[in-house]
Amino acid sequence: MFTVFDGHAGKYVAEESAASFVAELITRKPFNNMTGTNYNVEEVKQGLSDTFRHWDTILRQKTQEKGDRSGW
Repeated sequence: MFTVFDGHAGKYVAEESAASFVAELITRKPFNNMTGTNYNVEEVKQGLSDTFRHWDTILRQKTQEKGDRSGW
């Protein structure tokens, strides 16, 4: 996966995303049971959308716990 974590939500968010997003992605449906190249494109699109929303929730919670309001 190629992505840019530009830090518009702060340095912590960019660094945490670069370090941990893919690990989160592969735990979620449909990525947690994909093999080879046999996959449903619509499931992949939905999975990416769901994972990014979930990741946003995780990051908001972590930044609030740290008292980091950069990017808000």
